[in-house]
Amino acid sequence: MVYRINYEKRVHFLFKLFTVADIGIIPSLHEEFGLVAIEMMMHKLPIIVNNTTGLSEIVRNRKNGLIARKNSSYDLAMKILELAGNKSLRISIGNEARKTYLSKYNSPLYTEKMFQVYESLIPHSLS
Repeated sequence: MVYRINYEKRVHFLFKLFTVADIGIIPSLHEEFGLVAIEMMMHKLPIIVNNTTGLSEIVRNRKNGLIARKNSSYDLAMKILELAGNKSLRISIGNEARKTYLSKYNSPLYTEKMFQVYESLIPHSLS
């Protein structure tokens, strides 16, 4: 029980970091499922991902995120500049990202599974 409380404090700290960011950037070259992307969407953070298999299935380009061409640092930079310079677009995409999270990924079972995955990754010596 003490371990779970310490873990939940760590997760809360991580989630606080999402609230101070303006843009979430996940330039993975390969991603089966973007758990970090889902967490960012949960916090209304507009995200930019590469058009890899898993991430491009979660993000609808220009609706709930932006999709950059894989292996194109230029395209990624242009997407970053576009969001950085357009607050209304950031807000719009962030709001849609939150709706996506609520409609597809928000459930007590999903949340519990997330905690189990994180707990399995944290060494017991940190608890």
